[in-house]
Amino acid sequence: AIYATSLAIYSSLEIIPDYFAGFSLGQYSALAASGVFSPAQGARLLRLRGKFMQEAASSGRMAAILGLDLMTIKEIVASISDYVAIANINCPGQIVLSGTEEGIDKAIQRAKEKGAKKAVLLNVSGAFHSKLMNNAKERLSRELEKESFRQAKIPVISNETAREIEDIKESLLIQLTNPVLWHESILYLKQKGVTRFIEVGPGRVLSGLIKKIDRSLEVINIEQPQDLAKLR
Repeated sequence: AIYATSLAIYSSLEIIPDYFAGFSLGQYSALAASGVFSPAQGARLLRLRGKFMQEAASSGRMAAILGLDLMTIKEIVASISDYVAIANINCPGQIVLSGTEEGIDKAIQRAKEKGAKKAVLLNVSGAFHSKLMNNAKERLSRELEKESFRQAKIPVISNETAREIEDIKESLLIQLTNPVLWHESILYLKQKGVTRFIEVGPGRVLSGLIKKIDRSLEVINIEQPQDLAKLR
């Protein structure tokens, strides 16, 4: 629903951006908007992606850690023998971890000991953006081999490198097992001269993250047609 809604709103904007960026499944919306694949092709791939991730999920968990810097989080991850990995680097002081049930429980405990403002389990069914999604990655790889994509009309920023996507199929696969580098993506876009960000689709989560990354950036949120007045 988010995918279809985002594309529908974008098509009504009548603007041509300099870049696209999408968070996790939002990268599919960004690629469709840039002309890499049709909306229907993207929807089909997203259904397969969701199915494969769900079936790979079984025992994994995710946790949000607020109020600790990246170096401290890396130290916590390195200190735990059970599998834990950084899944999302959202903004300063907001990092999400993925891992086994035991690993995530230990990470939450250690984050609290290190003075985290908040360390909580997320209500998700698996350890997404981690190597626990390797099975989903292999299955999606077989499906992507059957697909052909077009060159992006507008550059799309990759979740896993925070740079322009060069190999689309590789990016969609690596995204399943690597962290979403949202913080770095926004800093890169700012470095490239971007000063205005338009969040398209339901919710204001990404707008909030961008403001936490750099308050000087202009952020506009378009959730429904009447919000288009914000662009005038």
